Amino acid sequence: MSASLVALLFLIVLSPDIAYAAGGGALFSSGTNFLQALQDLLTNTWVRIIGVISVAILGIAWMVGRVSFMWAASVIGGLVIAFSAVAIVGSVEGVI
Repeated sequence: MSASLVALLFLIVLSPDIAYAAGGGALFSSGTNFLQALQDLLTNTWVRIIGVISVAILGIAWMVGRVSFMWAASVIGGLVIAFSAVAIVGSVEGVI
């Protein structure tokens, strides 16, 4: 009984249809899909939320007279870089 079980496991392990059942390279495909989803989350949802909050805080600080122009330029420069991160990397890479 154990010899037949070992033979069955041996056939399952060596079967190429089972080994490539997920489409071949599924680990890298799912990793790429995960990173693409993370990029979309960070460049669309989170950056907009953080951008709105930081511009609102900047406006309140400006309203009460507690903003320095260096701090305002840092917030605006950070938002420009965050929103254009994909385009910046694409131009450095040579895609765009």
